[in-house]
Amino acid sequence: KSAIEQSIDGIAIGNDEGFTYVNKAYAAMHGYSPEEMIGMKVSNVYDPVFPEHPYDIYEQLSTQGAYRGETGRIRKDGTPFMAFQSSTATKFSGSKIRWAVTICKDVTEQKWAEEKIRTLSSAVEQSIDGIGIANDDEGFTYVNKAYAAMHGYSPEEMIGMNVLDVYDPEFREKAPDVFEQIRTQGSFQGEVRHIRKNETSFLTFQSITGMRFSGGKVQGGVSICKDVTEQKRTEERIKTLSSAVEQSIDGIATSDLEHRLTYVNKAFAAMHGYSPEEMIGMSAHDFLKEESLISLEEIRNNLDKHGSHICDMTHIRKDGTAFPAFESFTLLKDDDGKVIGPLAVCRDITQIKEAEEMLEESEERYRILFKDANDAIFIVDKETQVVLDANKQAERLIDCPRQEIIGIHQSELHPSFNEEWYEE
Repeated sequence: KSAIEQSIDGIAIGNDEGFTYVNKAYAAMHGYSPEEMIGMKVSNVYDPVFPEHPYDIYEQLSTQGAYRGETGRIRKDGTPFMAFQSSTATKFSGSKIRWAVTICKDVTEQKWAEEKIRTLSSAVEQSIDGIGIANDDEGFTYVNKAYAAMHGYSPEEMIGMNVLDVYDPEFREKAPDVFEQIRTQGSFQGEVRHIRKNETSFLTFQSITGMRFSGGKVQGGVSICKDVTEQKRTEERIKTLSSAVEQSIDGIATSDLEHRLTYVNKAFAAMHGYSPEEMIGMSAHDFLKEESLISLEEIRNNLDKHGSHICDMTHIRKDGTAFPAFESFTLLKDDDGKVIGPLAVCRDITQIKEAEEMLEESEERYRILFKDANDAIFIVDKETQVVLDANKQAERLIDCPRQEIIGIHQSELHPSFNEEWYEE
């Protein structure tokens, strides 16, 4: 009796009329004192969420004399819990139960732990990162689908495989140092080149945590492995693109929808007389002339309609001087297709504008000289020898209006008897 009283498992005896005995553990797990439970209906300790439990148990005890299984129970304060119950019945003649002895264990914590293990196992199995467990004696003892797939195997094929078999030969030479680090420091992180079943290699980022067994000695480890081949390619492309943008002789800038600069390359900053850091956060109002600011709305409308826009604008340097720029605008969008602002490619065209002005001035001077010259001047196409233009003195010389001179062949301007001179 003393052993029953001190048992950590709940023990109770009952019949159709109620409990005739409960030990302290049985009473405590239900939130009662033993005295409170004597005479209580046995069905009162079962959770009403599972109304079938007491009837199923009674039926099995009546027919088979015993019951084992999990049952939903309820405490005095109304909180439910799960218990594992083992009951044995003593019957009168026939199937009527004289009394039943029940041994009961609260398995709430165990169920919670089992659920946690199930959840964790599911998470590990469904992880997009490869997860493998191995020890010194048996090789791989577990790999999830992702780990197996990235190496070109099925999970079953990898069980028992030597850990070194998944590493590129170059890394195998360094493996002893890595394993020593895991033994002494408990973990390793870094980029490691692995090899697939078909012998092609790929780059991974790997995190290995040592597993300690009896005596605290590390004899295995858990490896979380991510194939970073594509990520490295993307990083390299981004690095190349960033370098090209940064070294471009054209100014390149991005802004938000309120026209505040979010990025400028060195060329864009230099043409305005600033450092790149100084320009971040600046508004378009800080470096565009008034007439160019007015055109921002038109630029935005064209970007919304066509996705791009090209125009000339006038910019202002840090020292207040203005310069003309040729600009090309493109809309930038995020991964969801939402517009985040424009990208501008800007070229200082001061020298081009100056050259155009000089050319216009030269052409104007030429027109004046051509028109007012004292000598007759005919402009003739070099290939066809057709007259393209003539000044006033030319009209007087051959006594023919300019409109009639234009379009005639050069030979018609000379006397027919002087053909040798013309040929020369």
